[in-house]
Amino acid sequence: FYKLKQYDSAAVYLGEALPAAYNKQEAARWEFLMGQLFKKAASTEQAIDAFEQAANHTLNPVMEVAAQLEIALLSGNSEGRNWKTVVQTLEKMARREKYASYRDLIYYSIGQLEYQNQAYPEAHQHLLKSIRYSLQNPEQKASTWLLLGDVAFTQKQYQPAKAYYDSVENSLIAETELPKLEQRK
Repeated sequence: FYKLKQYDSAAVYLGEALPAAYNKQEAARWEFLMGQLFKKAASTEQAIDAFEQAANHTLNPVMEVAAQLEIALLSGNSEGRNWKTVVQTLEKMARREKYASYRDLIYYSIGQLEYQNQAYPEAHQHLLKSIRYSLQNPEQKASTWLLLGDVAFTQKQYQPAKAYYDSVENSLIAETELPKLEQRK
């Protein structure tokens, strides 16, 4: 089903195989994969459920962060889920010591979710926190500077937007973003 690009069917059969997993961590990984497959199939609610199961079952903090971020991004576009609740969950994660090395990514995701929901001042603050915690991840830092520029540009704050866009390391962002970046500069 995966090779045929029938991602929802692949996810369903992967879910049926969960009892055959060797241990809890492998089951959590399969649940995460199910979430990714449902996401590709545009089955948002099923993807969120699979990511929630993976986050609850995993013992790996990296997978838990990734699952929570996927939930946050999908919930921002989902009806019936309050994106502010997801932001609060992510903020709690960012304060926990075991996620200290992922704070830049967590705050970036919060800012992205707030930007999608037009909470621009909050997005700006969280993105600045992402920059502050981004010490060893230049790609993440470049993405954050770009989104900071977008937030300022959307609010017609063109001077700060230019400064943020100038801080973007062009070689570290997707080539598809370069024309927009150059045009906005």
